[in-house]
Amino acid sequence: MILIRLDYFDLISPYPLKIDSVGSIKSPTLREIAALSYYTYGLYITCLKKSTEYSVILHDDSFAKIIEQALDFFFVEKVLYDKERGIFLIVNETQSETEDSDAEGTIHGFIGRQNYASIVSLILQRLYVTAGDSEAADMSKITNKRGRQIYEKILKGRKKLNEAKAKQVNDDLTLPNIISSVAAFSKNTNYHQIWELTVYQLFDLFDRLQIIDRYDIQTTQVSVWGDKQNTFELGLWNKNIYSTKHKNS
Repeated sequence: MILIRLDYFDLISPYPLKIDSVGSIKSPTLREIAALSYYTYGLYITCLKKSTEYSVILHDDSFAKIIEQALDFFFVEKVLYDKERGIFLIVNETQSETEDSDAEGTIHGFIGRQNYASIVSLILQRLYVTAGDSEAADMSKITNKRGRQIYEKILKGRKKLNEAKAKQVNDDLTLPNIISSVAAFSKNTNYHQIWELTVYQLFDLFDRLQIIDRYDIQTTQVSVWGDKQNTFELGLWNKNIYSTKHKNS
C-alpha cells in the first residue's frame, strides 16, 4: 500500500479532500470537534492510529463500530460498515441513477483492506497527527508461524514503548492549551473567531506564531547589540514550515 503525503495547500485548506472511488475527507473545524466532544474526538484519533491491522476490525464488532463512527465524522458522506463484505460503504444520501444504491442511499465508494491504511493516513495528516509505525498492515499476511510469533513480540514491545511515551505527554501541546495560547497571543484571532479554524490551521498558526516571536526577539537583539556573528535570519517569519518539517523527518 502506497501512502500519499499531502502537500501544504491540501493540509491548510478548509475544503474536503476528494478521493476517487472513495469519498470526500473533511478537515473538521474546532467548532465541529467541540460539538462532537473533545473526548470522543480523542477516542477516534486513538482508534484510527491503532487500527493498522485491518483484520482486527473484521474480528471485533465493537471496534468496527467505533471505526465506523470515526470515519463517518471525518467524511462528508455517510459511512456504514458492511459486516458481510468486511468493508465500509461510503454513501451519498442523495440518490443517483449512475451509482449503486441500498436502503440507506447511494453507494459512492468503499474503504476496505486494500485502501484502509492510506485513507487513515490522509485523515491523520489533515489533523496534524502522525500515524506511527505500520510496517505490517495486516498480520494475516504473515503465514510463517515463527515469523508471526516474532512480530507479535515486536508489537508487545512497541506497545510498552508507546504507553511510556503517552505518560510523558506535554500538557503545553494539548489541543485545548493550543487553542487558548493562539487566542491569547495572536493579534487577529480571538475566542470568537478561533472555532472556525480547522485543526491543521490551528497548529500551523501556532507554529507560525512561535517563528514570528523568535524573529521579533532576534530583531530586537540585532537592533541593540548588532549582529557580529552574522546569525540573524532575515525573513525568518516567512520560512516554509511544511518544507522544513519534512526535510528533517
